[in-house]
Amino acid sequence: MIFNDGPWLVDFKYVVGTIRDINRVPMLYRASRQFAYSHLKKFPSIIDAIKHIPRDKTLYKYESIDLKVTMLNPGWYPCIPGWHLDDFWRKNGQPALEELDIHGSIHYMFFTEGGDSSTQFMIGPHILPPPSEKDPSENVYGYYNRIIESDKAKIVSTLEPNRLYMFKCIDFHRGTPAKSSGWRIFFRLTQSNHRVPFNQIRQQVQVYIPFSNLESGW
Repeated sequence: MIFNDGPWLVDFKYVVGTIRDINRVPMLYRASRQFAYSHLKKFPSIIDAIKHIPRDKTLYKYESIDLKVTMLNPGWYPCIPGWHLDDFWRKNGQPALEELDIHGSIHYMFFTEGGDSSTQFMIGPHILPPPSEKDPSENVYGYYNRIIESDKAKIVSTLEPNRLYMFKCIDFHRGTPAKSSGWRIFFRLTQSNHRVPFNQIRQQVQVYIPFSNLESGW
């Protein structure tokens, strides 16, 4: 299977404001544009970022926006560690990567520099074995994390904060631990034919500390 031909910079500079502004941003889970606009009226810069994202309903029926605010300290991850895809298509609890040509998606993402925690992408293309070759007891992303980390020649790109990027469901990436204390916003808009908006306000958020079992996938 061939992975990683992104990400692409959309060339939008996002300025969030002060720490007080960041920790007041409402957290959203699978929100439509309309739902996001209605809850982000006090944060016009986030609305501007959304408006920079093109929409073609002939390609993808649905859009959903995830917005997460995390308070980080040095060594904390804003997401589960390890290489993974934002595919969202799962069968029997595990990502069905061999079906992504049918159930694919694209994503637009930005994050603020809070805690100096960035997102890294593999620079491709990369030919990796299909999930069917893994041990049945191993999680899909644990399998790929092990393969990718064993490749000493891999090229990794660290994204810039406050910039809007587009990437696909075939682009392996990972979060990095914070280097300092700070508030971090993570924004992602997903376009797909299966990820129906739920229009929910997030009521909680998690951070993660280094632990090898986390990289076994989920």
